[in-house]
Amino acid sequence: IGPVGACKLANTLKINNTLAILILFINHLSDLGTESIAEALENNTGLTELSLNDNSVGDEGLIALSDIIHKNTTLTEVDLSDNKISDLGASSLLTSLLSTNNNLIDIVLEGNDISDDALV
Repeated sequence: IGPVGACKLANTLKINNTLAILILFINHLSDLGTESIAEALENNTGLTELSLNDNSVGDEGLIALSDIIHKNTTLTEVDLSDNKISDLGASSLLTSLLSTNNNLIDIVLEGNDISDDALV
């Protein structure tokens, strides 16, 4: 669907609190599409699982998601495996998780360029 399709989907997510699971494997979202989805999740109270694996999500996309994760109270699972995330994005996510999020149970980051040092 690419970044343009992600923007359209994000507009729906802003008003749809019924959808619980969103799986977007290999949709070429990039950071731009991920940022749109992240913005939509700020007030979404329905989505519990989000899978964005293999979508060329980089640090900017993950930082946008990290900013929302500490505000969103319904997301319990996020899959960001096989993207382009580095230590910068992982550190932002870790900071967000440690500061305020008590709901996220499972996050998958395998297949990214994250060193062990970023998670310490």
